[in-house]
Amino acid sequence: MNQRAFTLLEFLVIFGILLFVGSIIYVINPRELLAEWRDSNRMADLNKIESALSDYLATASGQRFDFDCSNKCYASFNGIGESCDSRYVRKTVSEQAGRGIDGSGWLPADFTGDEELRFALLPVDPINDGDHFYSFACDNVTRTFELNAKMESSRYSQGGKDDVESADGGDNPGLYEVGTKPGLGL
Repeated sequence: MNQRAFTLLEFLVIFGILLFVGSIIYVINPRELLAEWRDSNRMADLNKIESALSDYLATASGQRFDFDCSNKCYASFNGIGESCDSRYVRKTVSEQAGRGIDGSGWLPADFTGDEELRFALLPVDPINDGDHFYSFACDNVTRTFELNAKMESSRYSQGGKDDVESADGGDNPGLYEVGTKPGLGL
């Protein structure tokens, strides 16, 4: 009977290959790459929504939102409780979380007349939970608005090499903020 065992050289070659593959996986860090991908989606989504809202205001009667802006924070996630309150001053949470673009979605603007709109449904955060969700607040007196999202990757988060949360001109360095309100302080 001929039994064959690994030689020391074969063992070292296999061990070297495993070490090489493991180091590549460690350097690439798939979790961080997925977080960066989701952050890129967040930035693109908020920029699309910001553009659509600017168009909406330009064509709205009196250049005002035709929904309540006074004490509401509209959010893409239901049941967020105080999380939305910490994003805006003096705003309470709305429980609308649909994705319709006809005013029935989490953002109550009616975008159905916008032929250039690039989404059939309102975007929501790729995770869309109590920590990561899109939110919107507006002011009909000053005709301004603000959209917020929280980044998750170390690259785009506060203090990261491509920090968008601190560099967006907003008043909350832990959120990515876009909109028309100077200082983004709604």
